[in-house]
Parts: sequence; structure tokens; C-alpha cells
Amino acid sequence: MSANRSRRMVFCGVALERLELLAAAGTLEELEGRGPTRSVLASHDVPPEESEEADYVAQNLASLDSLALGSGPRVVVAVDAERSAVTVVEESIGRVRLTPFDWSWVTAVFVDEPAALSAVEEARTAMSGSDVRIGEAHQPEAVTLLLEEHPLLWFLPHELPDVLALHR
Repeated sequence: MSANRSRRMVFCGVALERLELLAAAGTLEELEGRGPTRSVLASHDVPPEESEEADYVAQNLASLDSLALGSGPRVVVAVDAERSAVTVVEESIGRVRLTPFDWSWVTAVFVDEPAALSAVEEARTAMSGSDVRIGEAHQPEAVTLLLEEHPLLWFLPHELPDVLALHR
């Protein structure tokens, strides 16, 4: 979570193909993501004062959102948003909406390394055949393995060409 109370960290899962478009557009009317809501933190046994761990939980949820957006790696954009731009849509699973989304608020881009793609596809298949919603306690085993064994790589926003080059 952002140390500045007028700001709030949001993590948005996006498809790799959309990442470059987001950066080029600069702003969007809205973008959905995940935030470390009280319910999400409680369900993952994370105390609210543990901001780094809270952000990691929200980032993982957003990475799973990106599985539903097409093929390819998980991609997450970390956004240090104006608090007034963040609306909680579904507290229990940390779903939030940014209105507007502004690329200048992006602090990091997270993406799978190429070696993780087979595990990504296994998790994607498991999620598509499951009625469990992302953010609920019990996830398919392939999803748990993906999150435990394949942490996302971290890039600064200006390193976007490097992110895109990983999967071309």
C-alpha cells in the first residue's frame, strides 16, 4: 500500500498485447484491478500494517485475473493511484476499479519469465475448468503451484521494451 494516504496501490492484470496499448494511450476511462481490501487481507492472514505483504497478495490476485485475458504470460501493472480514482467493486475478493487509469501512476510492470509459460498454461486450463472465483480461499493445485514456484519478474515502467522482448 502506498505510504501516502491520498494514494492507493492497485494491481491490474492485463494481457501482454494490451500492455503496449495502455502505455501508448496514457489514460483510459477505467481499468479493473485488485487492491488489498480488509477482507482479502483477513482471508490471507495478512495484518493491515504489513503493506508489502498486502500488496503481494493483491498482485497475485491480479496475476490470476490476467490468466482469463488470453494466452501468454501473466502480466500485472502496479498503479499508485489517486485514492479518489479507486472504487471498491467487490470487497470480499479485492476487486477495484480505477476511474480513470493514468499510465503516469504506474510504478512497476510484472511479467512471467518465459520458462514459466507451461505452468501458466496449466493454471489457465485449471482455472477455466473450475467454478472457484479468483480471490476465494481454495484454488486449483496448478494455480497454487504457479504462484509458489513462479514469481513474476519486476520491471520499471520505462523498461517496457524489455518486458515485451521477453515474449516475442
